[in-house]
Amino acid sequence: MKKIFLLVACCMTLLFGMDILSNPFSKSIPAIKTIQGPVLIDRLNENDLKMILFYSDISSSHIEAYTVDSTQVTPLDTTYTSYTEGFIENSQNLLLLEAVNNYRALEGLEPISYYHNYIEINGYGFLSLTKGLSTLYIIDLSTYAVTCPTFDSAYALDEQYIYQISEGEDCYYILSAAANSYKAYWYALNKNDFSLSDSKQLSPPSKALYRNQYAIDETGTSYFIGNHSLLIMTLDETINLPLSFNPDSVYFNEGKIYTFSTSELFLSYAIYDPKLGLEDTRQVNLPNKFVTLIGCHIKDDILYTLTYDETHPLYRNYITLYNLKDHNMMYCLALKLPKNMTLALQDAHYD
Repeated sequence: MKKIFLLVACCMTLLFGMDILSNPFSKSIPAIKTIQGPVLIDRLNENDLKMILFYSDISSSHIEAYTVDSTQVTPLDTTYTSYTEGFIENSQNLLLLEAVNNYRALEGLEPISYYHNYIEINGYGFLSLTKGLSTLYIIDLSTYAVTCPTFDSAYALDEQYIYQISEGEDCYYILSAAANSYKAYWYALNKNDFSLSDSKQLSPPSKALYRNQYAIDETGTSYFIGNHSLLIMTLDETINLPLSFNPDSVYFNEGKIYTFSTSELFLSYAIYDPKLGLEDTRQVNLPNKFVTLIGCHIKDDILYTLTYDETHPLYRNYITLYNLKDHNMMYCLALKLPKNMTLALQDAHYD
C-alpha cells in the first residue's frame, strides 16, 4: 500500500511542482479561473463519470454548481437552493414548497420556506422538518399531492431529525435522531396509507451524531457507528460488530453495509453481506496526506469519495474513485479553489 501511495505522491509532485507530503503553504496564490486541476490517476476505461458538485458559502446564500465528467469540469447554469442536509434545483424546490404550503394552509399552519431533509424514493418525495412525523410531508411526484403519516405514538411528535428512509416490501422504514439527546427513533409506515404500523425508541452509541453515521436497510435493520464497532439493531436483536478500525460513517447500498474511516494516509473500509458476514476489509490510499472525507457514494462496486485538504495552496479538494472488486484507485482529479474564496465544496449528486 505504501508503495502505491508513494507512486501517487511522485506523480502529484511532478504535476504540482512541489512535494505533496509536506504541503507547504504559499502566501501568493495565483488568480484562479477554473476549479479544474490535474487528473492524477485515470483508469476509468469504459466506466462513466458523471457528478454535480455543490459549492456554497457558510450561509448557503451563494451556491455554485459544476458538472464533472471524465474530460472536464463545467460551471452549471441551473439555479440550486439548499436545505439543511443537501441541495436541490430551485424549480423543484418551488414545486415542493407550493405543494407543502397548500397542505399546511388547509391545516391552518404558517407557510415554510426551508426544511431539514428531502429524500426521493420510487416516485415519492419525503420532505421533513424537525417536529417529528407531524412535519413529514410525503409528496406524490406525479401529482404533487401531499400526505402526512397518521400515528398514535407520543414520541413521534418529539423534535427530531429524519436522517434515513428505506423502502421495504410493505413499509417505508424511517430512522431519525432525537434533538438534544442520544436517542433515536425507528418507524415503519404502511405503504398503502402511510399509517404508522410499528415504532420503537433506540439508544445508539454517543459517537453516532450525524446523518452519515446512521443507516437503515430494506428490512428495517438499523446501523450506527460506535467506537471500533458497528451497532446493529434488527427487529429482534441488537448486535455489536467489532471493527479493526474506528469508523467515521456507515452506508447501506444494494443489500450490503459499508463502513469507512480515514487516517493520515489511508481510507479503511469494511463490507458486510446481508447476513452480516464480512465480505471484505481493506485500506486504500487517499489522494493526499491529511485529507478529510466530505462525502462518499457507491454504485456498481465503485466507491466515489470527495475529500478536502485545508493546507494545500492550490488543490483543496479531490474526487477519487476506487474499484471495490480489485481495490485499486480508478480515478483521481484534483480541484482548485473556486474564484470566490468564501465558497467551499459541500456535497455532490451522482448519476
